[in-house]
Order: sequence, then structure tokens, then C-alpha cells
Amino acid sequence: MRKLKQSFLFFTGVVLLMSTGAFAASPSDADYERWQANWDSLVPMDAYSFIPDEMTEEIWGDPLFNQQVENASRALNTALNGAKIDIAGFMVPIKFNGDKVYQFLLVPEAGMCIHVPPPPLNQTILVDMGDGYTKFRNLYEPVIVTGTVNVGENRVDLQANAQEEHTNPNYVQSTFESADSGYTLVDVQVKTLEWE
Repeated sequence: MRKLKQSFLFFTGVVLLMSTGAFAASPSDADYERWQANWDSLVPMDAYSFIPDEMTEEIWGDPLFNQQVENASRALNTALNGAKIDIAGFMVPIKFNGDKVYQFLLVPEAGMCIHVPPPPLNQTILVDMGDGYTKFRNLYEPVIVTGTVNVGENRVDLQANAQEEHTNPNYVQSTFESADSGYTLVDVQVKTLEWE
């Protein structure tokens, strides 16, 4: 069930990408499979094993079931700690100055942001550029990030860039004080999937 849901979400993102423009250098099927497998690997295999094959309104309305879903969304795969991966997704800038982004959240779908409800903790990656930076990308411009995984919850202060509100046309003031992620990628390289 979890695989089906994640595959649908990834496929939806791919369809959105393909419908809004063509890639200058098209990724191969193997690239898409690897990126999907890397997103899937962020969720422990048994995290959603409690979900029945047949869902009903009664189940969705059960507070215990909803707590289980919340707990599953926060489950992290500790076996990934120290692994080097590449993963495609969308940038949600967190720390930046002008067009230089020093930290951002990577999410699997365009439009996933830090709104309510936020994306699952185990589907949100904090990308830390270290001493470097990458260029600002818009919400629908996919990126490929290669780096080393650190497993563990992070809370990022969103009000730190409040001064950007009037100086950067790309900046959107958040009404939230913080954003959470379950993973951090360090020692990273960021590439844009180029459009024709």
C-alpha cells in the first residue's frame, strides 16, 4: 500500500515535469527508478504495515489510526546514516541571501511546502550547502542533489530570513516559526534538471 501511494506521488510529479516542458538531456528510466528507490528508502519498510488493504471512513475517522499514521510519517531509516545518495526533488529555500541559497528543504513533489499539513518528516530532507551555496530555484524547477545522508530530526528557524521579505522578489514570508526534516544531506552537489 505504501509503495503504491509513493509511486503515485512520484509519478504525479514526473507527469507535471513532463507536461510543463521537455528535458534538455532526458534522464533515463534508470535515473527515475534510482530516485524513486532513494525516496522510498527514507521510509522504513514496516512503517505503514498497519494500514489495511480496504480503507473505510470509519478507519480514517479513528483517532488511534490517525496517530499511527502520524507516527509512521516520523519513522526514519537509520540504516541510511552515512550513505551517499543522489535524489531528485524540489527546493524549498530556508536560508538564503538574494539568489544564493545556503540551506533548503528537498521534497519529492512540487508544491510540498511547510504549510499545514507539512510533508511527512521522512519525506523531507534538509540540504546544507556547508560553506558554499546554490542558486535560487523556483517552486516548479526540479533539482538533483547528491550528498551524504545524516539521519535525525532537524528543526530549522524560518524567521531568520525575515529581512529578505523586501529585498528578494523570490522570498515568501512564512507564517510558521520552524520547519522539520528527518534527514540532512551534507557534502552536496546540486544540479538543475534543465528544460529545452
